[in-house]
Amino acid sequence: MITNYLKSTNMKTLHAIKTTLFFLFAAPVFLSAQEVSQVRETGPFSAIDAGSIFTIELIQGENHFVEVTSSENHLDNISTRVRNGVLQLNFTGSARNVKASVTIITPEINSIKLSGAVSLTGTNVIESPSLELNLSGATSATLEVNTGELDTKLSGAANLTISGKAENHTASASGASQIRAQQLNTLTTDVKVSGASHARINASETIDATASGTSKVSYDKEPASLTIKTSGMGSINGTQMHMVEQSYSGDTTRIRIGSRDLVIIDDEGSEKVRIQRRGRSFRNNWSGFEMGINGYLSPSNDFSLQGDAELIDLRYEKSVIVNINFFQQSFPLIKNNLGIYTGVGLSWNNYRFDNQTRIVYNRDGLTFFEDEDPMRKNKLTLTWITVPLMLEFQTDGRKRSERFHMAGGMVLGTRIGTHAKYVYDDKGKKRKEKDYNNFHVPPFRFDLQGRIGWGRVNLFANYSLNSLFLADKGPELYPFSVGIRLVNW
Repeated sequence: MITNYLKSTNMKTLHAIKTTLFFLFAAPVFLSAQEVSQVRETGPFSAIDAGSIFTIELIQGENHFVEVTSSENHLDNISTRVRNGVLQLNFTGSARNVKASVTIITPEINSIKLSGAVSLTGTNVIESPSLELNLSGATSATLEVNTGELDTKLSGAANLTISGKAENHTASASGASQIRAQQLNTLTTDVKVSGASHARINASETIDATASGTSKVSYDKEPASLTIKTSGMGSINGTQMHMVEQSYSGDTTRIRIGSRDLVIIDDEGSEKVRIQRRGRSFRNNWSGFEMGINGYLSPSNDFSLQGDAELIDLRYEKSVIVNINFFQQSFPLIKNNLGIYTGVGLSWNNYRFDNQTRIVYNRDGLTFFEDEDPMRKNKLTLTWITVPLMLEFQTDGRKRSERFHMAGGMVLGTRIGTHAKYVYDDKGKKRKEKDYNNFHVPPFRFDLQGRIGWGRVNLFANYSLNSLFLADKGPELYPFSVGIRLVNW
């Protein structure tokens, strides 16, 4: 009995210790994780300067109001003070795994500066005679505004989504920042982008845009006045336009600005100005990197294969064509809308078999048999140098999405490599074998090719006029391929 009593007493003591430890350690952690809100007393302000990790809700209202929400043990780390009319928000100490939100109400706002990883959202329209936005780091802001003068500066990986109205918008973006202002109605917009930044803008009267590096400027509607300048790989609406080139001939000055020529004629003291649009160049729609699916048809253009051809039926999802068309030379015929082109490329045809078939080369012909050893993969790979001769029709388009092209012709292929590859499952390990032979594949191939494209989507289809294997050396099969261009150059 004494032993049982001692055991009971020890169990109760142990339980009491566990309970005490829970309240000593777990309870404070639980309490510290509770979010609390605290209203901060501030003086009047018309500008915001916020850094660190805040999530800010901005409201334009009648009074000044600042409310901070975070875990109780982090409230003392949040600093809110007004200096020279600027509300400054800062977090001292480590901000790792810290959440802090701030609600700001102010009657007037003319400047917002964000840094670090601050996120700001305006819940109503911000009205101000002038507004300056400065975003850096990994900040983001979403605002609807109504202002006369808007000045935006973005750097780092900052993102700004802005809508509403502004008479004049001056914008700059660098690094990998993004300005999404296509829903901001302006009269004039002056934008400069660099690095890998992107600005989407909207102006009814004047756009002055400069892009350098690999940056982009996009707009949907062309304004009454447009001035553009690019350098490096910078582009305006998907087109690289380098200005300014001047040439003089007697009393005539010709200035090239993008796709237009500004002609100034000095005629006995009076100047005449004429704008001429230069014809665009014939676009390269063949050169680039392509991938697709290989296949072959019977002489009756049927997918059903007979005889030996059944043994090399294909796994179409694994039978891949890869084209690298590294050079194209175009010859426009009619106003850069109709032309012919040729070029040089490389093509790899991979025919992946559906059966455990092995191809054996004999001088008199090919022999096919099913291997008894378990196979993981078996395929025939052909490598070609390709030269196209194509007739192409293409349409004009200010934007890439408006451009259409269609082409047809022949592609001559010269075989430079042939091999069969077999991958066996040898007691759980891979065992690879390659058989380098010509397998009676013709040295030349003549393909009919058709191509069609709209915007960024460019498709192609090939059909070979000669058989995959030489006559009487293997099954009579006619290769085809369909695919898409992934990269253009």
